Amino acid sequence: VEIVPNVSGEVIEVSAEGSKQLNQGDVLFRIDPVPYQAEVNRLKAALVEAEKAAEMLPADLASAEATVAQSESLLVEAKQKEQSLRLDLESTAAGVEKAKADRSLAAANLQRDEQAAARSPGAVTEQELDVRRAELKTAEAALTVAQSNQQQAQLRFDSQVNGVNTAVAKAEEDRQIALAAKQKADLALASVINGENTAVSQLRSQLA
Repeated sequence: VEIVPNVSGEVIEVSAEGSKQLNQGDVLFRIDPVPYQAEVNRLKAALVEAEKAAEMLPADLASAEATVAQSESLLVEAKQKEQSLRLDLESTAAGVEKAKADRSLAAANLQRDEQAAARSPGAVTEQELDVRRAELKTAEAALTVAQSNQQQAQLRFDSQVNGVNTAVAKAEEDRQIALAAKQKADLALASVINGENTAVSQLRSQLA
């Protein structure tokens, strides 16, 4: 009679002898238990690890929620900074216009006094003309500074990707990552069968 076991493996012992009566419960042969014992040991360790991980799931969710809150706060801060850059750009543009007006006024005053001096020598002293010239130079220097400030403000404001300020884009990206991590933590915590974590339940079944 051909005897086929329910499990596979290497036969390490044959107890039954040919042409000898056998009784129910007699051992016919033994299969090497080492690979099966190793798998049992592995699953026991994995089960303990899964149980510990399941215990940490509420803390993981709380951490993920805190990260989401922090990322949303940083996003608000980045948007406020973007608005500040916009206001700074508008302010420097206004500064340039004022400096242009001051320079035009200084140039007009100098031209008027020079013409007056040319028409009536002595009507305007050379010292007064020197003052007008100094005023024009000061106004031109102020205009140069104002234009430089405007350029720098424009560069800061133009630091954007696809029309979105880079700081805002980075903050939004971090927020999306944090939301995904929170969703994953939510699903992991909610993944239960008969009140037990699915990973734990699955390993327990495999171990059995």
